[in-house]
Amino acid sequence: HTYRVRVRMRDNTGRWSHWSAPVEFTAAAADAALWQQNLVVSEINYHPLPPATPAELAATADKNDFEFIELRNISASETLDLTELAFTAGITFDFAAAAVTELPPGACVLVVKNPAAFEARYGTGLPVAGSYPNSLDNAGEQLVLALAGTAVRDFTYDDDAPWPASPDGGGPTLVLCDPFANPDHGV
Repeated sequence: HTYRVRVRMRDNTGRWSHWSAPVEFTAAAADAALWQQNLVVSEINYHPLPPATPAELAATADKNDFEFIELRNISASETLDLTELAFTAGITFDFAAAAVTELPPGACVLVVKNPAAFEARYGTGLPVAGSYPNSLDNAGEQLVLALAGTAVRDFTYDDDAPWPASPDGGGPTLVLCDPFANPDHGV
């Protein structure tokens, strides 16, 4: 759509400026190419083992609380701004108010189900952006990571062949093969 806008400003004393000259612009979908080329979902823990240690049992009795998703910046030079990213399918999480909003080259960030349970199992000091309220589906589901409504990653993981069976409650996580090659996440 094409829009025409004029603006004015109010200063700290309550006085208004004059209206600006009109400016016309055409709004378009967000350009997600930088994120599509450089941001991958590198690891998913969708069906974790139940709590076993005293620290884990003190944090939660629900094995789903140990879920997480890891994102990795595979760029050698670009720092990625995450503030306009959100998971819109599978889980719901918006990076706008996250604890981590920038991702340097080669770095990763985690979105977890339950921060206390995550720290009990994996330790403290890891780059956790925040938590999501719902759980990942143990049988697989579609995950969509979008930038201002434009898909950066849209894929479906599964627990049936050709997907590996070991991440389905067996302990290991689902890890993207060769993430720095930016492979198809749906394979």
